[in-house]
Amino acid sequence: MIAKFVSVEFDPSLADHRDSVLENNRIPPGAIASLKWIKPKERRSPGQQSAHLAIRLYDQTVANELAVRGLFILGERISVEKDHKEPLRCYKCQDWDHLANACHRSVTYCGRCGDDGHSARDCNSEQIYCIPCGRRGHISGDRRHCPIYKKKRDELNARMPENAMPYFPTEEPWTHATVPRSTPPKPAYANPTVQAQQSQRQKQTGREPPPSREVSLVPTLSQPTPAPSQTVQWMQVKNNSSLAPQLQDRTPVRGPLDRHPWNHIIEGTTRDLENSRKKVNRLSAIAHRYRGLENHESSVLLDEAKKLYAAEILKAKSEHWRDFLETAMERELWIANRYITDPTGDGGKTRIPTLKYIGDDNRTKEAVTNEEKGRLFARTLFPDPPEASSVPTNYAYPEPLPTSGQITEEQIRRSVAKLSPYKACGNDGIPNIPEFMERLFTAVAVLKFAYATDGWYTPIRRQPQHKRDSGSVGPAKRMAKIQRLALIAITGSMRSAPTDALELHANLPPVDLLLDKICHRSAMQIAALPEAHPLHKHVRNCTRYNIKRHRSPLHNLTDIYHLDPNDIETINPVRQLPTYQHPFTTQIAKTREASLQEDLDNRAHIKIYTDGWGYKGQAGAAAILIVNNKPPIKLQYHLGPLSRNTTFEAEAVGVALGMQLLIETALPRSTSLALDNQGVIQSLAIYRQRQSHYHFDAIHEQARQIARNERHRPTFNLQISWISGHSGADGNELVDKAAKDAAQGTTSLSNRLPAYIRKNSELPTSISALKQIHNAYLKAKWQEHWQKSPRFAKYEHLKDGFPFPNFRRVAEGLTRRQHSLLVQLRTGHAPLNKHLHCLQAVDSPKCEQCEDDVVETLRHFLYQCSRFHDERQDFRSALGRDAYMSEVIYGTRKGAKYLLRYVADTGRFKATFGDVSPYNYTHGDEDDAPQPEIDYEYDWDDADDLGT
Repeated sequence: MIAKFVSVEFDPSLADHRDSVLENNRIPPGAIASLKWIKPKERRSPGQQSAHLAIRLYDQTVANELAVRGLFILGERISVEKDHKEPLRCYKCQDWDHLANACHRSVTYCGRCGDDGHSARDCNSEQIYCIPCGRRGHISGDRRHCPIYKKKRDELNARMPENAMPYFPTEEPWTHATVPRSTPPKPAYANPTVQAQQSQRQKQTGREPPPSREVSLVPTLSQPTPAPSQTVQWMQVKNNSSLAPQLQDRTPVRGPLDRHPWNHIIEGTTRDLENSRKKVNRLSAIAHRYRGLENHESSVLLDEAKKLYAAEILKAKSEHWRDFLETAMERELWIANRYITDPTGDGGKTRIPTLKYIGDDNRTKEAVTNEEKGRLFARTLFPDPPEASSVPTNYAYPEPLPTSGQITEEQIRRSVAKLSPYKACGNDGIPNIPEFMERLFTAVAVLKFAYATDGWYTPIRRQPQHKRDSGSVGPAKRMAKIQRLALIAITGSMRSAPTDALELHANLPPVDLLLDKICHRSAMQIAALPEAHPLHKHVRNCTRYNIKRHRSPLHNLTDIYHLDPNDIETINPVRQLPTYQHPFTTQIAKTREASLQEDLDNRAHIKIYTDGWGYKGQAGAAAILIVNNKPPIKLQYHLGPLSRNTTFEAEAVGVALGMQLLIETALPRSTSLALDNQGVIQSLAIYRQRQSHYHFDAIHEQARQIARNERHRPTFNLQISWISGHSGADGNELVDKAAKDAAQGTTSLSNRLPAYIRKNSELPTSISALKQIHNAYLKAKWQEHWQKSPRFAKYEHLKDGFPFPNFRRVAEGLTRRQHSLLVQLRTGHAPLNKHLHCLQAVDSPKCEQCEDDVVETLRHFLYQCSRFHDERQDFRSALGRDAYMSEVIYGTRKGAKYLLRYVADTGRFKATFGDVSPYNYTHGDEDDAPQPEIDYEYDWDDADDLGT
């Protein structure tokens, strides 16, 4: 244990001093093995008053109690902390993982200035330089600022988790805490002898004792006043709302000696803040006592103390959050994100409390239900008009202000159409944005009913020479019913609409394919587990042995998806610490022209261009290095087929090749590296685990190696920037050609390639590539199911592609009622009499607007009904001959706009959909995809059967 800031008058070699420590702190005899100063006496500075004391104990329980309550030595309270092991560091070469007696370096480096030939004890330089991290501003291995020290410390704590704990783990649960206390808590006793020694110590040295809960601070005023009681101090802290935001996040784990329920709040405050609070409380009591005296000095001192207290609060908040963000891990960052994104409040539900009022019988009553509260508010806020008006009979009112006339219904409709669709839900509780509903279903509902799918669901497959599917066919059919309800809600279609058509309109694959995709994603995650994971060994065993009976879910996944974990990349859970700083800078221009201009203005001594290429199913990467006007140096690597590695990974390998060229070159002052993929540059700054991260880890390791080699060159700079591809830049065009050659099989000598590529004959299979292949397989299977559907031929003339990309482009920006109407018209399941008669909703399929007995079909409504002749004329004038083409009115934004306007002008569906006027809908020629050749001879006699 380490006792901090012990008075140098304490002598550990004297038996009286040692016995006083045991007696005053109630430590069992024989519990202390030794007491000694950490720094020898001869190395103390002149006038040094305190030093750190090392305490060795035989009992871990006693050590934990000392860490909780502290020590009393010579009448002063001393904080005690556990002595944590430090990473091994050589004070000769200032490197890690070995000591000076085992160092093979022949030169001694100074740990202060970084120069050789002398030690830190003999250094007189004013420059401070850290050799391990290569930064100026702190000494080598500085515990607060050196990132290399923090990394080594975290590695040591990962191997020895108990080293990071503030206490020695015992059978007591509180000793397994991971959060250290910021200040020592109140001890469980008050020793009069200790207080007497402390007072005598104060008189002899003239030093004020540290703030304590047992010793009250004497007021500086001439009039003496008693200190506030302990209970009053606790209540002041408890009721001080200004301290609550700061203290909530600093609550430590309570130990066995914490008896008061508010001890953790006092312990969370800083020393200066606690002193300021006590001073304000003390001066407030004094000012209240002399409040009858004008211009008393207590009022002036109280105002100054309050200002100082407010400044200390702001300072403590700033320091707390800065320390929190610098040391926060992933869990703490999610907590901070929750604090930022959650609405302001105490987390309770928004509700109106029970209201009390005086009833008609002059008795106090309570309004409990929402109906009673609503009637009470209505009666209170909107009282009945008085029986007799207080306004004079012939009162002369002023002239009314001029207005723009009466507001028309058309103005109201236009204003309502322009309102934001995110405001409120309709009567069905569904918002107005259909595309968000699909995302909401995928993000919430699918995750709930597909929870642990890889454990209970077996993907559906049909074995060769079998007529029936195998797998979880029954559960898939039952879940298809759930998805159908969601499809009806998303698209707004009628319940009679076919499921396969709604899946295409909502862009949701069938349930069996959706669950298959989820299982494949889980299988990829399991196959990429690191060796330290508990499932790593079991997954390897499942792929090694072919079990035919009593197969586990792991056996099913590995067999169905043909997994080979040894050939798939490994994703480690932790890559870099949050405090890690890049040894390079990144730059992404806002436009293509700006990137080209930056390349022309680049005056770097070394220019590197990298690129990745996918060509004829193969992937390749290349990098070229240009030094002034010398011939470029080239490095190429053939990754293999695109089924194993994606083009994105080829771009990342290109950056690694560029770094390797930089390592081989004698580095000058500044270097620039340019590539035409912004995603790779952005991925260099991502710390969390992700696919293909081993490429970026290798790039960072190469950059750190370059920075270590150039740590003595302050002018060195490495910048990674984006350059527009295929835009005529000379360096980019050269590397494009080299990358294309690499995709065709060209590879540089293996001894020139980066180390992580040389280790294996080929790179592991990318999870991204496997997912792309499986997604393409699922899409092809979905398309095969659709082509076998009886409705495929009726939708083929729309020429909408798969899965209906033109419709999603058309539906962008539609309100819910407009989207619902368009889907019903496309599927043919619309509230027209012919379809309603089939559903037995109406008695006759005849058109109610025509005198002749004509069946009301979709074709009749759009082109034949005599009741809507004028509206149809406007519809034809806007679209011309395209008004008769279903691929135009259903597949383009222009056609959909005039179709909705025609429906709104006729008012045929106003009772069902309300106003569907497309005032909020815009279109342009660039909004619509190029249309294929239009068949103007299409037979519209069968158009009304669309989707039925």
